[in-house]
Amino acid sequence: MGWPLRMFQEEGFYFVTSRCFQGRLLLRPSVEVNEVVGGVLARAVQQNAGNVRQHAFTFASNHFHLLVWARGAALAGFMQYVRANLSRKVGRLVDWSGGFWERRY
Repeated sequence: MGWPLRMFQEEGFYFVTSRCFQGRLLLRPSVEVNEVVGGVLARAVQQNAGNVRQHAFTFASNHFHLLVWARGAALAGFMQYVRANLSRKVGRLVDWSGGFWERRY
């Protein structure tokens, strides 16, 4: 029997990394992409107020890192919102359809 995919603490800090599909440069910085990223992150934190706090983030052209504090399994919903909305909105900007992220974060 293997390890569980994710082990959630009652509450704690998480360092999260997510990579674009095949390492493609879909998150290349531009004014529009930066606005989308900032808006999606702000909305995700607002929706999870009290359960998720974002402390730091960095976005490169093909991946991102987040340092978040989360309570229980709130991280899963937070990441679902972030990844889904980034793929939808940034995908439109860069004219990309299909899978946007690698399978796991």
